[in-house]
Amino acid sequence: MIYNEKYRYFTQHEVSVFHIHSSLFWSQYSSLDYTAISAPHFVALSFSLGLMLIFLLIGEFNLWHALPIAVIGILAEVIGLVIGNEKWAAIVAKSVVMSFSTFGYYGQIWFNRDFTYDCAVEEMPAGYAQQLMDCSPAWALPVVVIVGIGLSVCAAFITRKLFRLNVD
Repeated sequence: MIYNEKYRYFTQHEVSVFHIHSSLFWSQYSSLDYTAISAPHFVALSFSLGLMLIFLLIGEFNLWHALPIAVIGILAEVIGLVIGNEKWAAIVAKSVVMSFSTFGYYGQIWFNRDFTYDCAVEEMPAGYAQQLMDCSPAWALPVVVIVGIGLSVCAAFITRKLFRLNVD
């Protein structure tokens, strides 16, 4: 992500690219770690707690960030327990779920629009808040979710191929 010196903020496109890369990173990293770590239980929760610790250290820890991360970590662990942590289907499903770990941050654009708009007006140059709202209509949320799922599944399969993971 490139900092826009002229306008002194990240453009919406740059923020979107960051979230796509973040999702892909978590998909690849988690699918690799689910197979590499000998204790398959609580890996997702460990990732979630680590991410919350990072948010705490950088001063970005709040309910909008922590709650989705905790729910996603728990959901990933439940998926592993139900399907079986050692099965490829569980690894892919957990990777998809974990790829939405940053959703608490960008989910506010759709679920907490007034707050997002007010913060953007306060912190960003004139016109940014309205541009953000214009670039994130309600129909974009399902698109973000569907594309996120598709990219996560692709990333898991690419990781499996690149690292020659032997998982059934």
